[in-house]
This record gives sequence, C-alpha cells and structure tokens, in this order.
Amino acid sequence: MIILCIDGLEYELVLKWDLRNLLQETYGTYPVDTRYNSIQLWSSFLTGYPPYMFERYFVVRPFNLHKRRIPNFLKAIGRKFIPLKSPSVRGRYETFLDVVKPSKAINMFAYNEDRYQLRLRYRYSLLKSNIIRYSISKRKTLAWIWIKWTRSLIDKLFKALDENQYKLVLIHFYHTDYIGHILYGSSLHRKSYEIMDNLIPRLEKYNQLILVVSDHGMKDGVHTDHGFYSLNTSIEWKPLSISDFHNFIIEVNEKYLE
Repeated sequence: MIILCIDGLEYELVLKWDLRNLLQETYGTYPVDTRYNSIQLWSSFLTGYPPYMFERYFVVRPFNLHKRRIPNFLKAIGRKFIPLKSPSVRGRYETFLDVVKPSKAINMFAYNEDRYQLRLRYRYSLLKSNIIRYSISKRKTLAWIWIKWTRSLIDKLFKALDENQYKLVLIHFYHTDYIGHILYGSSLHRKSYEIMDNLIPRLEKYNQLILVVSDHGMKDGVHTDHGFYSLNTSIEWKPLSISDFHNFIIEVNEKYLE
C-alpha cells in the first residue's frame, strides 16, 4: 500500500485544474475542524484518536522566543543553538505504522519529519507575519525551494518502493500547503498540484493500493473545513473524520492486502 499525505490539497482546485490522476477511481471530501493545525490533524490520522487529544500536544511555535522578555543576544543564541525537534507521536502513541509491518514512513508530519524540512519551515515560518508581505519575486523563490525539496522526496519514495520490502510506504508532502499560503491560485500553486498529479501514473507499475489524503483544503490562502481523499480502486467506504483513516488502513492491510 502506498499512502500520499498531501498537506493542504484542496478538492475544488483538483477539479478546477482538471487533475484527474489525483481523483483516481474513488474520491471525495470529509469534514475537518479548522481549529486544529496540521500537526494535530496528522497526529489524529496516524493514531486514530480525535484531533482534540492533541490540542496542547506538540505545538511548536518558534516565535515564542520573541514574546518573552529575553535580551536580544539571548534570542539570537536561542535561534541559532537550540536544537530543533519536530513534533512526533512516534513511540508515544501506537500508530497504524506500528500495526502494519514492515512499513516505511518518509518525512511524515507528527512522526518523522525530515530535519531539513523542519529547518526550512522554521527559517521561512508561515507564523512570521512578514512572509506573506514578501515581494512576489521572493515568494516565488521560496516556492521553488519547496518544489526542489519535493522532488528529492519523490526520489526517496521510489527508492523505498524499489527496495520491495515494505507492506506499506507512507510519505508526506508539505509544498502544496506552503505554496498555497504564499501564492494562492498562482501558476506555481498549480504546479505544486501538477507535480502530485503526475506522480500517480508513475506509481502504477508497483501494482499497489494508492491512498491520497489531505488534512484540510485551502481557499484564498486560508484552511478550509474539509480534507480530500482518493483511492485507485472502487470502494463504498467514506471517512467522516481524519481519525477514520487509522482503522481503515489497518483493516485493508489485514483483510485484503495479505
């Protein structure tokens, strides 16, 4: 089984841009509470627990250094030397990755996010209000940085699949969300989707069940109240929450993918 976790992928834009590969055979949306951020939502996806369980759990806000009354030189030291640690439920909660074995997770939010991506998110944090005020040229440069990183992740995905030793391979992509926030509706935003759409046909040769999931959608650079999902097989199952994917993934692997 291959799971593509595509952050912020919006169903309406998939339709608008006619990205039929992403729709696969079965597709739809499910409700999302916009009070929760991506870390909380993906934690729910992995564990099967509702998002509210993670309301105070693993929320990283680097800008907190600026909120405290700390001398400027200490702020600088903190930003430079405090080791960044990605929020993770790994080893703290049982996830479907602990049940479906052997499995491989690549750059998964709330699990094993790559350190390079964490530093990238920290350096160009969307929590910094001035990011959205950058010039179009600078925002485009940021978008290309994320696209380049995404292409390297795709290489890691194919490497894992070519090893042919995993029952489940999971990968998380963040570029769609980030670019959607800084360049919503632009040609680069569309390109971030097209990269994912073009990936699907390349995965068909592995003859695996492919699940595409987004934690929320996006409109005008703001999170929407629904996520997207699709499967490359006809199925009547429909999620009512992001937490529903946990049991579904386990059951599919136990009953149909042995």
